[in-house]
Amino acid sequence: GKMEGLRRPSASDDTVMYRVFHDSVSILSTTVDSKESARQRRMIEDLKVECEAFAQRLIGEYLWYNEPFRLFVTDGSDDSDTAPLCWHLRGSTMFGDCLE
Repeated sequence: GKMEGLRRPSASDDTVMYRVFHDSVSILSTTVDSKESARQRRMIEDLKVECEAFAQRLIGEYLWYNEPFRLFVTDGSDDSDTAPLCWHLRGSTMFGDCLE
């Protein structure tokens, strides 16, 4: 019948991935010392707090997603894709099949 053609979405079909970069954070290189790297990380941690507060105001208590909105601080070295090596925020949210 009509339902035969429907399939369960894969993780990539119902997951949104995001990255947030700060204008004042430079790409990490051998010329960036540990003190500067620590300063940039603190900037990203501050940005994380701001982004999470902003998202909470927008999202509120919606129950349409399978996972909460989350951000993680990373320098990009643990990513398997082509993200630059610089401090930034990344995250993903599996929203399921109930978007409005």
